[in-house]
Amino acid sequence: MVAMTLHDAAPNARPEPWIVRSAHLPPDLPLREKLLLLRGLPAGPERDHFLYPAPHRTLNQLLGDPATLPDMPQAVARLRDAVKTGETICVYGDYDADGVTATAILVRGLRCLGATVEYYIPHRVEEGFGLKEEAIRTIAAGGARLLVTVDCGTSDGSEVAVARAHGMDVIITDHHSLPATLPDAVAVVNPNRPENLYPEHFLTGAGLAYNVLRALAYSMGAAPNLKGSEYVQLAALGTIADVARILGENRVLVRAGLVALHLRPLPGVRAMLAVSGFRGTEVTETDVSFKLAPRLNAAGRMAHANLACELLLADDPTHAGQLARDMERLNESRRATTDGMLLQASGLVDAGHVFGGDVLTVYHEDWSPALLGIIAGRLSKLHAVPVIAASRDGDGVRASARSVPGLDITRALDGCAELLTEHGGHAQAAGFSTSTAGLRAVHEHLLRVFAGSRKAVTVEVDAELSPGDLSSALVEDVAALSPFGGGNPEPLFGLRNVQPRGVRVFGKQRAHLSFEVPGASGIPVEVIAFGMSDRARTFSGPMDLVVRTMRQMNGAALPLRLSLEHADRAKP
Repeated sequence: MVAMTLHDAAPNARPEPWIVRSAHLPPDLPLREKLLLLRGLPAGPERDHFLYPAPHRTLNQLLGDPATLPDMPQAVARLRDAVKTGETICVYGDYDADGVTATAILVRGLRCLGATVEYYIPHRVEEGFGLKEEAIRTIAAGGARLLVTVDCGTSDGSEVAVARAHGMDVIITDHHSLPATLPDAVAVVNPNRPENLYPEHFLTGAGLAYNVLRALAYSMGAAPNLKGSEYVQLAALGTIADVARILGENRVLVRAGLVALHLRPLPGVRAMLAVSGFRGTEVTETDVSFKLAPRLNAAGRMAHANLACELLLADDPTHAGQLARDMERLNESRRATTDGMLLQASGLVDAGHVFGGDVLTVYHEDWSPALLGIIAGRLSKLHAVPVIAASRDGDGVRASARSVPGLDITRALDGCAELLTEHGGHAQAAGFSTSTAGLRAVHEHLLRVFAGSRKAVTVEVDAELSPGDLSSALVEDVAALSPFGGGNPEPLFGLRNVQPRGVRVFGKQRAHLSFEVPGASGIPVEVIAFGMSDRARTFSGPMDLVVRTMRQMNGAALPLRLSLEHADRAKP
């Protein structure tokens, strides 16, 4: 999604308001055909599978063989023995939405298969990401003999050694970057390993947990006993929340999971939708991204992720409702705190109180470490550079980093590991700890790595539309390509030289704008500009707008509505 901006363009400052990605295609091609070709899908079997994934085949037939994932046979054999002998299994998760859903998948599934299972999720601020020695000792003292990680563990070789010394076998299931040496575990199930033969290499923690459960159930002849809808909806939730690539098998998982969320949502999911204000029945990836995922993440950011996991494991609707209300209060607190931090961050940038250049580093000693990733992400989108957001952590510094496409922030941090107490993450997102003096040194290292990488911010649209294109057919063309995500971004459209009418402010905090533009057959189309109420007067004249379609609002089917992503004053 393009960061929401609005510019007062100087005369002749920019010859065109945007780059049209479909400009090279024949202008008379239907819009849906253009959108498919832009996604590398010419007519053929691959396009057919993308649009209509073999309705006569079951989900398991559409997915690959989970046994082809690295070390999966060893993981399944050890899990099967633990289930049969009644050993206590501890699932060690992560505190974000992907980690929580992955934890819930394995805990639910293992219990269904008759296992004795418990789970442990570290505190986001007090413990941080990954395996921790003190937690391992506590788990071992509680009687667990098999430790299974989800969404973490690949880089925790020393902690795995501690677990083994305390009498526990360890199975790692993780999708994070590989270290030089893998931990000495029973199995390291990670799709990034070069020997991976599974067709989907971009599984999330939840997607990987789902495949572990599939493989185990097959090996025990117990697949028919598992209610697939429970697990696939959790896998979809985690995959969307982790902003994964939604192509290939991930797309199959997400589509199946969204159907399950529509037909048979878990009590905890149903309760979250209720407190979020959702009124309809069809749940989209947008609902997951903006309603479910933030609430799951709020538990770990503002209290403890155990609350979110307990909600996903709840079978009693009354209990689930109470937990969802507790999480809603945490989410409201998260919003207020984040808004304050963003204001402070913007002030620091405007005043020049940052480390700048091709990388931007902002620091405030009182910021919540749990919310640093949100700040870094927002600033990175706004300034189109990698961003580090940092705060004090005892005598040192805790930081989150977010990058831009093409710049691997975790690999860059690997190059200054000597400056870091700990670090890890993905190409686009990472976390690390360092000393107070080390923060500047990390920034300077990243400047050297990313020197000259800063590019001018450009606005790209899939196609330029006229008022006659703004009809229900546009909604249908866009919806055919859903679900959207990495590798299949939601289409953006340009509207040139349109006159907004009926501009009004709305929302609880009166933070948003609504106005109308001409549509097909002269029927006005509503445009929503989220968070732009302070720019209301700017929409008094002709504008060049970048918009996306809004397929639903609060789950209810509606005629065409548009969401504003970018705006410029139209050139005379």
